[in-house]
Amino acid sequence: MAFLFVPYAAHGHVMPMLAVAAELARRGQDVRIMVGERHAGLARSAGVPVVRMSREHEVLVPAGWGPGAMRRRVGLRTRRIQAWRATRRDLLAEVGRDLPMVVADPMARWLPDEMPVIPFWTTHAPGSRLTGRCIVHTLPELQRHRPEAGADVVFCGPMTRRQRPVRADRPLLLVGVGTVFARKATFFRQIAESFADSRWSVVMATGQLGPGELGRMPENVLASPWIPQAGLLRRASALLTHAGMNSVLESLHAGVPMLVAPRSREQRITARRLVGLDLARQWDGCPLRAVERLLADESVRAAHARMAQRLSADSGVTAAAEALIRWAR
Repeated sequence: MAFLFVPYAAHGHVMPMLAVAAELARRGQDVRIMVGERHAGLARSAGVPVVRMSREHEVLVPAGWGPGAMRRRVGLRTRRIQAWRATRRDLLAEVGRDLPMVVADPMARWLPDEMPVIPFWTTHAPGSRLTGRCIVHTLPELQRHRPEAGADVVFCGPMTRRQRPVRADRPLLLVGVGTVFARKATFFRQIAESFADSRWSVVMATGQLGPGELGRMPENVLASPWIPQAGLLRRASALLTHAGMNSVLESLHAGVPMLVAPRSREQRITARRLVGLDLARQWDGCPLRAVERLLADESVRAAHARMAQRLSADSGVTAAAEALIRWAR
């Protein structure tokens, strides 16, 4: 049985599926993944053959609601629908080759309704009762409703292996607010100005916003469109995050407390769950004071200690890969 992975085109949706596809390839399975040029290199590096899309998907939500932002939103949606139509044709042609098991992100709007798939939720699964075969890239306690799950529902949790923390000379704040929902330059400048001349080092991922638009940064602040967040979490003291599921699970696995600054409905749900579980605090007011309060919070420290015991030292990749092989048989 061959496996065809069909992720939604956002980075946080591609990477969990790619991790499982790479594990299947390592085990000698016939596997491929359908991605655009932005992720094709990552897939090949992971040893997963790529099914190319004839038209790349744009996944971006501009910051603000002014006339310029609204025009950009309309243009993005028009191009996205055109790309979905082209990708549906590509998908049908690929499935016709050898009838693979299709493992698909339900957010992939180009999937034909009649196509049988194994759903691979990269964030919240819908409803309070899950049945049938599916993979959910999260922990049950982070769902909006603590779900009642059938025997064939796999909650695979973090997709990274726990690494030993690295002791740093100065505390490090990571700022990672995702690649889809853009932030204004004032958001990043406020953080940089708050931490200027402090004992902290700050590394910010600006996503769709070019660092050059932020102006001159303090010496202890580094801004880049992308940062190797999973690796940097080994030496981080805190993470300011949009509460995207990838970032949340990486942070929990590394034992790094979070400040949450969500933008989308899904992110707000996750943020509320994290705050309710004492794993994070809402970001508001002065960034520096908020981080210092977070690290002094005994409830947050205790909650992360409990979560460290809750999470296995192994990643969720193994459980997801073994479930797919079992279902394929």
